Amino acid sequence: MRCIALAGLLLSLGYSSVAAQTLIDDAAVVAARDVQVWECNTPGGRVIDALRIGIDLHRRHAVTSVPAGSICASAGALAWLSGARRQLSGRLLFHGPTPEMTPNLRWSLFLLLLNWDVPQWIVERVVALHAGEFWEPDAEARTALVRQ
Repeated sequence: MRCIALAGLLLSLGYSSVAAQTLIDDAAVVAARDVQVWECNTPGGRVIDALRIGIDLHRRHAVTSVPAGSICASAGALAWLSGARRQLSGRLLFHGPTPEMTPNLRWSLFLLLLNWDVPQWIVERVVALHAGEFWEPDAEARTALVRQ
């Protein structure tokens, strides 16, 4: 197994792993290109990069996971939503982006999350978050988010 250390999030591939040492950024996007299983443990990063990672993961029908003891927050939580299978044992945290999203960006995010088979009531909750607002899914939401 080949491992590439980059912290914050762990990307596990079928044949190798990438551990990101930083927030989600351009390097994380490049590292995620061949991922089959993506284990998230990050405080977040740039939303656009998280969505780029998510689009790549979704296209490959990758598994996304938040292992026990991990925290997948902010941009990481958005990327986690892209999984064809979503596993959730750790903490998942969403917050409104800074700067505030335009209505067009909110609509685009809404459609993208629906395309990723995120339940509409959760998409509405996530997209409605404004800068400074946080949401940690409760038991009901966590159950609705997990996909086997």
